[in-house]
Amino acid sequence: MDMTLDICEETIPAETFMPDLADSDDSYADDTHEDSQAAASDTAEQPAAGSDAELDSVQYYLQQAGKHKLLTAQEERDLCRSMQRGDFAARQSLITANLRLVVSIAKRYLMRGLPLLDMIEEGNLGLIHAAEKFDPERGFRFSTYATWWIRQRIEAATMLQTRTIRLPLGVVQQVNRCTRAERQLHSSTQHASHAQIALMTGISADEVPKLMELAENTLSLDSLTASESGEGQADILPDLHAPGPEQEMFSKQLHRHMHDGLRKLTPRHRLVLLRRFGIAGQEPNTLIELAEEMGLSPERVRQLQAEAINALRKVIPGLHALTGH
Repeated sequence: MDMTLDICEETIPAETFMPDLADSDDSYADDTHEDSQAAASDTAEQPAAGSDAELDSVQYYLQQAGKHKLLTAQEERDLCRSMQRGDFAARQSLITANLRLVVSIAKRYLMRGLPLLDMIEEGNLGLIHAAEKFDPERGFRFSTYATWWIRQRIEAATMLQTRTIRLPLGVVQQVNRCTRAERQLHSSTQHASHAQIALMTGISADEVPKLMELAENTLSLDSLTASESGEGQADILPDLHAPGPEQEMFSKQLHRHMHDGLRKLTPRHRLVLLRRFGIAGQEPNTLIELAEEMGLSPERVRQLQAEAINALRKVIPGLHALTGH
């Protein structure tokens, strides 16, 4: 039974996503009760990776949750009927008796980027919501019903809280569909092309590349590399706009040759080249601007420019190879 639950819980009545549970057997409910019964010991032995303080908090929570006994089907129905009459203590008993169920479900979402305690907290909110909406007269176990609300809250939290750049929930769901299809294609030794992913997911082929880019993890520039030097990611990333060693060597060589060549030209030829091409940090001038400054016609300035370039080629061997002119 694969169903998508909306993030806005208040708009989804229980009947819309659990229509057939009244006719089903109690096997699934028995499984969830077995999971919740073993959750305290299993999770205490293998809690989520984190600091010692976090591990101590998980173990303490599990010890407290394990103090509440599991309920039989009849006890669940009695508590729910008392809740409907406004008995707050019955509501609390129903919730606390199923805290281990939240732990067993949260454990399945480890390594999703969210700490175990945070997932338990989100799952508890789903459990509370399930307790408020559960109808004992439908004939199925409360754990069966609550599982869907717990999963919905945990999945929504992993989608919305684990990304550095938050994406809308609908976009995250599409990204997950694409990555899931890509894994399935790779597992069947197929090349996961964008067209195949679009065919499997029903998403437009134009949107698949954009969604696959969003699936990439973000990395802080301040995070350390795996080396022992203590360098950060920013220390090893190349600056694509900075000149490389070859360009710097070429620029220095060209500057030296141009400096030597310009000193061998006449003052007039040197002035024309300096002003026309903005050499030595000056702003480039047009023929008209330079002609007005020198008291010559633009055509004469153009002729002087051509003479200066020809003279420069003679005094600088290989100028064409250096500049391409």
